[in-house]
This record gives sequence, C-alpha cells and structure tokens, in this order.
Amino acid sequence: MNQFFHVRSPLSQRMFQRTRCMAKAVLVVCGVALLQACAYLSNESVYEGLRGADKTKTTGTTQTPAALPSYDRYDKARDALKK
Repeated sequence: MNQFFHVRSPLSQRMFQRTRCMAKAVLVVCGVALLQACAYLSNESVYEGLRGADKTKTTGTTQTPAALPSYDRYDKARDALKK
C-alpha cells in the first residue's frame, strides 16, 4: 500500500524542481539556437536555389529558358542599377 502513497521528502522535491528548471532552460537555449540558424540563410543561397529550380523546370524539354546569371553577375547588375 505504501507504493501508491509515496510521499517525497522536501529534499527530493527541491532536487526535482531544480531539474525541471534546468531542463526548461536547456530547451529555451536549444530553441534560441535553432532560431539563430534560420538567420544564416543568405541572399545568395536563396537566389541560387531559385536559379536551380528554374533550371530543373525545363530539363528534358525542347525549350531553352533564358538562363539566370550567377549571383555575382546579378549582384553587380543590381548595384549598377542602384547608382
């Protein structure tokens, strides 16, 4: 009968609360780290992804698409238009 009505000592309750608090802190730190990883998407990677997707759309067809320039050429052209 004692196994169903187990009473924790005050010391074990404090240790349990500390462990829960530390576990929450670790989860928050991991969540922030994952959100920081999203910030590492650069303009170049997005452009190259779109360029690759555009290139694969016409793979195996007879039409020849107007190929998008590399990111460096695109960036230079964009800077020239800004001036």
